[in-house]
Amino acid sequence: MKKPLVNPLVLFSTTNQMPTDCPEFVIYIDVDKILAARLSEEEWKANNVKAGVNMSAYICDETESTITVDLTAMENGRVNIAKWLRLNTNFIDYARSYNVIQKAHVLDPNDNIELEYITEAENNIYHFYFESKTLLSLNYNYAIDIYNPSYEHYIEVNKTDNQPESAKISIASIQKFNTNSFSSALVSAIVFKNLQQPISKGEYRNCHFLFTILADGRVIMKFTYKDQSSYYDFSKNPI
Repeated sequence: MKKPLVNPLVLFSTTNQMPTDCPEFVIYIDVDKILAARLSEEEWKANNVKAGVNMSAYICDETESTITVDLTAMENGRVNIAKWLRLNTNFIDYARSYNVIQKAHVLDPNDNIELEYITEAENNIYHFYFESKTLLSLNYNYAIDIYNPSYEHYIEVNKTDNQPESAKISIASIQKFNTNSFSSALVSAIVFKNLQQPISKGEYRNCHFLFTILADGRVIMKFTYKDQSSYYDFSKNPI
């Protein structure tokens, strides 16, 4: 893993501090969503066990309202995290999880290696090797709904031609994670980090996502809003 809304306005504030006995990279499960599905917490855990994931090994904190799942422990336990996220997509408390999701992918320009990725991405963009989509396009054409995030909708980014001088980038909507994809949950996290609710459809046109592919095959997503940009990679990370 790279590093390690009811109301998205508070997603990135200190009100969402994680329990001290949990690591940085977690996913929050909403107990109310479990109950709304007519399951008890024990039945939810049992269903995960049936799917091959013993939740007792990965829950680092549990309250009446929230179950906190340790993704680092899952990775160390060789759990298929993408499959687990898909199985549990309807139970995730996205409002609390967005901060973690965003941090798992954002590139830090103060890190020398990550700055190299950003620099190469910008060079690609300068030479018109990128594909650009507004949030409006992602919403209408690629099933990305920021108010209904899930791990069943992804943006897939691929080259359409193996010749470097004529290579193009294709964008597709897919329903299952692969190593060239970004989740709708990540798109939602990025938007809510940069914009305040309510977000009008008019503002969707001002949110730009640029996709490019580096020489090593790494997919970079650049988000721009009101002249402010941030960069994301590690599409191989399913969170």
